[in-house]
Amino acid sequence: MQLKSCPKGYRLETHRAVSPEDTLERIEPLLPQAGITRVADITGLDRIGIPVFSCIRPTAAGGAISVYNGKGATPISARVSAIMEGIERCSAEMYREPAIAGRFSEVSSEIAAIDPVDLILPDDADPDVILPWVPGYDIIRNEEVYVPAHAVFHPLPPGYHPLFRTNTNGIASGNTLEEAVFHGLMEVIERDAWSIVEATRYTGERIVDIGDSLCSEVIDRFSQAGVDLILRNITSDLGIPTCAAVADDTVLCDPALLVTGMGTHTTPEIAILRALTEVA
Repeated sequence: MQLKSCPKGYRLETHRAVSPEDTLERIEPLLPQAGITRVADITGLDRIGIPVFSCIRPTAAGGAISVYNGKGATPISARVSAIMEGIERCSAEMYREPAIAGRFSEVSSEIAAIDPVDLILPDDADPDVILPWVPGYDIIRNEEVYVPAHAVFHPLPPGYHPLFRTNTNGIASGNTLEEAVFHGLMEVIERDAWSIVEATRYTGERIVDIGDSLCSEVIDRFSQAGVDLILRNITSDLGIPTCAAVADDTVLCDPALLVTGMGTHTTPEIAILRALTEVA
């Protein structure tokens, strides 16, 4: 894998290689291949009016969800977000047998491999059981490294040792390889920051002053709909801006509508906007 500079061709509500319109033109022909049968606009299901779309993929593997939501500052951005989520989940499924199966003690003596212990295993897990391994790439050391399939695919098909529950952390798609890698990293950093919040019970400082006009416009939509909104700076020691948004519907007063959303990006305003659209 060779990463290279990827110019930003779109800089409105996010940073991407091309515009949402161009992305949509590229990915819509791929819907049948990804098993996506329907993309629906569900913006009208609430009073806020922030664009949200739903993507349905009935052929999702057992153990995986088949409906994915996408959000954005515009309807096209939300539609693209939902479709790309569906493509991510399709790509995360395992369609062929891994190249290598073996114990870490055996595999690591022949090739570079990730120690399963570094994956934060359950207390009763045995890190040296026979596992499926797939090639990955260490972007720091600039070398190939093998990774337990449990940390790559979701869901992992039955028959493999349940080292730990697979998940979708860090799965991302993009217009380019570099874009996908960037957004995968942002998701992992976001989840790490939220994990620290849960462990420490410290929710960070409240974000009050927001100078970005698009963020302010989205916040106004919550206010006009009677939804209280609190923004918190939960940036971790990594220093990558991370925001948590908490929304409470004061009109319906339904506890189920007390929801949270998170966003991470190297640009603080985009991190805030991501949290806002996710909580919507």
